[in-house]
Amino acid sequence: MSRKRSIDKSISISVALKDSLVKRLDQELDYTSSRSKYVAKAIQNRLDEMQSSAVSEASTRQLMAALMARKDITNQLRLILETLVSN
Repeated sequence: MSRKRSIDKSISISVALKDSLVKRLDQELDYTSSRSKYVAKAIQNRLDEMQSSAVSEASTRQLMAALMARKDITNQLRLILETLVSN
């Protein structure tokens, strides 16, 4: 029986970090932990944070315009949004 492959496969990259930062990271991780998983999770968290802050900083009109631009919006919702934006 073959192993299931991940749809979102990992790729290797090279990153240069200061020695002091690597030492701090190693102090946080135990011997069974993965640096790669830790760094990937930190990057994912930061990207998610940036994305959510962009939404929280957008004006109501900008958010409604973004909703109107979506392809999956219904005609009824589009009409409601257009009415709200025009006021």
